[in-house]
Amino acid sequence: MSELIAFDHVTKTYAAGDAVQDLNLKVHTGELFVLVGESGSGKTTTLKMINRLIEPTTGSIQFKGQDITIYPLRELRWQIGYVLQQIALFPNMTVGQNIALIPELRHMPKNQVIKRVDELLDSVGLPPAQYRDRLPKALSGGEQQRVGILRAFANKPPVVLMDEPFSALDPLSRNQLQELVLDLHQRLNMTIVFVTHDMNEAMRLGDRIAVMRDGQVVQCDTPQAIAKNPATAWVADFFAGTKARLMETPIHKLQSFATPATASASELTASDTLLKTIMPAIAKGKKVTFQTDSGKFKLDAQAVLNFLAANA
Repeated sequence: MSELIAFDHVTKTYAAGDAVQDLNLKVHTGELFVLVGESGSGKTTTLKMINRLIEPTTGSIQFKGQDITIYPLRELRWQIGYVLQQIALFPNMTVGQNIALIPELRHMPKNQVIKRVDELLDSVGLPPAQYRDRLPKALSGGEQQRVGILRAFANKPPVVLMDEPFSALDPLSRNQLQELVLDLHQRLNMTIVFVTHDMNEAMRLGDRIAVMRDGQVVQCDTPQAIAKNPATAWVADFFAGTKARLMETPIHKLQSFATPATASASELTASDTLLKTIMPAIAKGKKVTFQTDSGKFKLDAQAVLNFLAANA
């Protein structure tokens, strides 16, 4: 897998000290890469250095094999979509105009812009005829965030940066938008760098996760590897609340995240058996079948992660 973004000994220093310290990090083309950590860990500073909203004090960042300072700033940012926590739609522009902004600035033919806007709205369950000409104030918070995501994806940039975009939303809207990001990532095969303070969200979304603390990456790996082998006691503690809650969850509560099964190598007949009884098998990559009154179902690691995120 090729490298799209690479941090090489990057430090960002302010008067109060280092926000990011000697960061070495690679983001691969096509992956959904999550930066997770507590407030002040350096994750948002790291994200903003990718599109030069913040300049590193020392070190270098490469984008598509070139130092980011080689690119004219406008050209760099046109290649990098950006989704904020504060949705920041232009209030005097319609939904369609907000989504079309960058394609029009890049002189995409008007008929292609209209087609692109309508395709994107359709893809997220916002019928163009109903939503294209609405102003942002006529939308719910979740609908506004969908439009903000579409605006970032509209130009088909090589990478989209997402800075805690769902933290202010209710759990249902957050779950729906997590599903949207996963769907767009898969369908468009686009690289996403996603910042969150929520380990549940990181575990659900990330192909790989970089756990940050005090301006440094303390572990970078797949969600399953981090859950199974936390690199430090602090990472284990950061994950502990999620893990403890998971272990005591009755298996039947995951039924909506499981897939129907016709046969199994490992079957649990008690629908209220706790997850801690099957997690060793799932951690080894196995699927476990359990029995309910409505039939047999299979659980795997992804189903468990999806349950966690939906019940954050």
